[in-house]
Amino acid sequence: CLRLLLGAGARAEVADALGLTPLDLACEAGAAGSLARLLRAGAKGGGAQLLRALENKQLACARALLDGGVKPTQKAFERAAALAEPDLLRALWGPKSKFKAGPALVAVTEATREVPPAEAPAGNWTKVNGKALIPQPEERILECVEFMLERQADVETVGTLGTPLMNAARQGLARVVRRLLQAGSDPGRIFGGDTALSLARLYQRSEVVAIL
Repeated sequence: CLRLLLGAGARAEVADALGLTPLDLACEAGAAGSLARLLRAGAKGGGAQLLRALENKQLACARALLDGGVKPTQKAFERAAALAEPDLLRALWGPKSKFKAGPALVAVTEATREVPPAEAPAGNWTKVNGKALIPQPEERILECVEFMLERQADVETVGTLGTPLMNAARQGLARVVRRLLQAGSDPGRIFGGDTALSLARLYQRSEVVAIL
């Protein structure tokens, strides 16, 4: 239908009563193929659509927007980091990028996914709507951490929950904790009355406790 409409002269940039364009709607629906066709037809994508695609975890749409020439923002870069998608981070970081890697390092060490409580590893996990919030796969997080460190991320950048080391300790990411310590993270840093070690003990991350 979209191909026929565009072929009949329909404008790719028209907006509805709410100001939403076909590109906006394709992003929300996760219709990457339609989105790519709209871009080829002259629709103008921007940072808002890219951020929406990332927030909705529509990775194919995000890639289509990047392929269509959309320039990512710092916020989009951090959102991609929160998904712990190394390939996507590489695609966002162009040769002239000036993103701050520290906030993205915070975001990737906070990265979580929802699973049924019975599928969660041993330990103390936050539960939301009956689901346990556990880390994204550690291998992916570690690869993203390496990517940030290669771009001189400040390991002492503080987010809403503390430093990257504190986040990794809280999440039980032993390999990430080791790598951050190697990169100079301060294990004695206090945030909100806690250190990385106290958080590891609180959340029952025995392997991390042994490291710290």
